[in-house]
Amino acid sequence: MEPDGRRGHWIRVHETLQRAAGLGSGDTAEVTLEVAPEWPEPDVPDDLAAALAEAPAKIRAVWEDITPMARWEWVRWVQATRNPQTRQRRIEVSISKVSRQPTRPIATV
Repeated sequence: MEPDGRRGHWIRVHETLQRAAGLGSGDTAEVTLEVAPEWPEPDVPDDLAAALAEAPAKIRAVWEDITPMARWEWVRWVQATRNPQTRQRRIEVSISKVSRQPTRPIATV
């Protein structure tokens, strides 16, 4: 679940799950949510993972040291644009900022 910025939340239901549940766009479903015992690791997109792999060991160590929640925020921020140039710039900014050890992506790129 993600906060929607308006005191509510939203959840993305991927196509595979929609098909398995027999749901389509605009359908209503009843769901039960459970709190996870630990924050899950994000799926780091290939382009960000490649940049991290090429980064100096210090940057990789900082990435591994921040919390999974913080890694989720970086991944969300990188993926929040469809523009390839903006995405590449966000990856560059991520590597640069992680090198200075901030735990959150505070930028407007």
